[in-house]
Amino acid sequence: MDKFKNWLGRVLYGCNGVDALYRFLLVICLVFVVLNLFIRHPIVWILQAALLVVTMARAFSKNTAARSRENQKYLSMRAKVVQFFKRQRNRIKYRKTKSYRKCPKCKCILCLPKKKGTHTVKCPKCGEHFNVKI
Repeated sequence: MDKFKNWLGRVLYGCNGVDALYRFLLVICLVFVVLNLFIRHPIVWILQAALLVVTMARAFSKNTAARSRENQKYLSMRAKVVQFFKRQRNRIKYRKTKSYRKCPKCKCILCLPKKKGTHTVKCPKCGEHFNVKI
């Protein structure tokens, strides 16, 4: 057993290993496996196999710089998606006390207190002053 651990350690030394993109691809591969149980189609099986090969190739790749760039790109895209859904959740959660408006210049979404009337608002991102009717 010790010989196997030593051999495995030498083989995996310098490999990329498990990161966030690896886990995401593995979950998608698992979804394809479950989908393949219900839809017996060769395309689903081919996609599943190809995704598993790509996932394993990423994990055992020695080019850690390229894999790190791929992972950072995935993390930035995931952050945008998570931020969008958090914003939608907050819009629903605070719909009675807050009003959401876009800045006409930079399109930044502003969270304003829900007070009736016309208000002058300054965008914190670009500094633009504009009127908002709530």
